[in-house]
Amino acid sequence: MLITDAIPAPTFANHETFHLRYTWLKKSYDAVKEDSKAFAREEAAIDLGVGKNMAKSMRSWALASKVLEPVGKSRDPTLRPTEIGRIIFEDKGFDPDLEDKQSLWLIHWLLLAPPCRIPVWWMILNDFPATNVSIPEMTESINNRIINIPEWKTPTPKSIKKDVDVFLHTYLTRQGKMSIEDYLDCPLRHMRLVDHGNDKDSFRFVFGIKEGITPEIVAFACLDFAARTETTASGISVARLAAEAGGVGNAFKMTERDISEMLRKACRSAKSSKIEDVNGAQHLTFEDPREASQEMLERAYGAKKLLAPVIKRTRRLS
Repeated sequence: MLITDAIPAPTFANHETFHLRYTWLKKSYDAVKEDSKAFAREEAAIDLGVGKNMAKSMRSWALASKVLEPVGKSRDPTLRPTEIGRIIFEDKGFDPDLEDKQSLWLIHWLLLAPPCRIPVWWMILNDFPATNVSIPEMTESINNRIINIPEWKTPTPKSIKKDVDVFLHTYLTRQGKMSIEDYLDCPLRHMRLVDHGNDKDSFRFVFGIKEGITPEIVAFACLDFAARTETTASGISVARLAAEAGGVGNAFKMTERDISEMLRKACRSAKSSKIEDVNGAQHLTFEDPREASQEMLERAYGAKKLLAPVIKRTRRLS
């Protein structure tokens, strides 16, 4: 997948240097559900109970995770909840307080799934497969790549560095100068996707099947990826899911074998999707990937009765 297809409207450093907090997506969802221009109001920060810059960060995270979306153009102050936002963050939604560890992997996938709004994160997950990643070299490489994308307005190196720093603060289990409250209040850090590297200027990804990730969430992400990238196909190869930029293998740092194992478990009693051998290669097959992804999400949370009246099968989960 071309990066300009995956990231048609890139943003840089809109998080105001704040990593995602546990309550922010639910608060953002509730605020916009009640008032579509909640974040555009002068009193937005007061209403949300945070500082002005934190309110901007909350808006950015809610958009990046596809919990909210602009009603009009990308900078339209009028926002609305997405279907996936309703499914997760309604008061009686699947997991409005993010208490289920699999929800962290779901939010992580939504941050990376095309169309992605945070290009630096997309590049970190897709472009640096090394076991040990040098942070200075990675930052320089990202700078150079962005400069050579003519469709994008080039951000400052300072903005790119902020994005790299917040990525590390979000996923790396290193308290640093953060207060203990801030350290504990970052949900995605508990995924253990990223670990310390060989020295203080490096990190490494943790490959394989990790704590909290379930077969159904992996299958949902695979089917969601197929729905976002395939229009008429009735299947997608596991090899592609594992290796393609923007795919599940890079997002979750899982091998083709890992994904096959998880899909076999998830599809064992599924009605809308199967794992099949096609010309000697494993394929995830389906009639409608959106419908199949809905079934997997229902199976993940065991709440079929809730989802049915909320989501329209004709709309994409984005």
